[in-house]
Amino acid sequence: MPTTHVVMGESAAGSMRAWGWPDPIVAVRDDLSAGPLGDVLQETTWASRADWWMMAAGYADASDLLRSWQAFGSWVGTRAADDEAVIWMADNPAEITLALGVAASLPNTMPIRVVHSTKAYGQAYDTPEVQTVIARTGEIPADRFAPLLEYAVAPSDAGRRRAAAKWHGFLKSGSPLRAIINGQVESVGAEYWDPAIMDQARRRLSFAGSVQAIQLVGDCIAWHPHLGDRFVWWRIRRLVESGALRSAGSLADMRDCTLSLPPR
Repeated sequence: MPTTHVVMGESAAGSMRAWGWPDPIVAVRDDLSAGPLGDVLQETTWASRADWWMMAAGYADASDLLRSWQAFGSWVGTRAADDEAVIWMADNPAEITLALGVAASLPNTMPIRVVHSTKAYGQAYDTPEVQTVIARTGEIPADRFAPLLEYAVAPSDAGRRRAAAKWHGFLKSGSPLRAIINGQVESVGAEYWDPAIMDQARRRLSFAGSVQAIQLVGDCIAWHPHLGDRFVWWRIRRLVESGALRSAGSLADMRDCTLSLPPR
């Protein structure tokens, strides 16, 4: 049976290819934990997400995102009748949301297996002395992917129905953000992570009068590794607009932006 692997991001796909992965790989270069959702097989959804990221994160070009969705759509439309999908999903809202969207969009007759990258890596490689937490599938070294396939699980029919129901719940909510709450990915308001970002800003700014935006983005990701840099930069820009933070330089580029707290 032909097998195609679906992963989020070029980091995971690049590592698999570098190892010499024998099966086709479809990499979606989009963070579905943020932004509008829709039918992932429709070009209108891809375009709206590209437009949203350009607006939210100040990206001038989202062509890589669009090309990755086009490759995904092409695979779905041209797959072999007996093709199997292996979906790689680490324990973060972006990959979980993508896995739910993919599972809900593929035909019910198409075989699916899911590799929970975080759990599988621990099962395969952790020892009593050393435990590693994989926050993103792209963090897995190239030569350590293959054994994780032993932990791929085929969801039951009921499991696939639950995944589809969860996905359609996201669509109905209209929320721009997904986050893990009590071990489950849930729809939340756009400002959900703002207090945590402000905590990091105050911690950094307690030692200095200003901080480069890219440093604050790095701090936030270090404390909350499931957050993406584009997402954090979007929220920083909104915090500047609301007056919670002040900026100098360019809000179009986190590398050319300095942040400070407003005067009390």
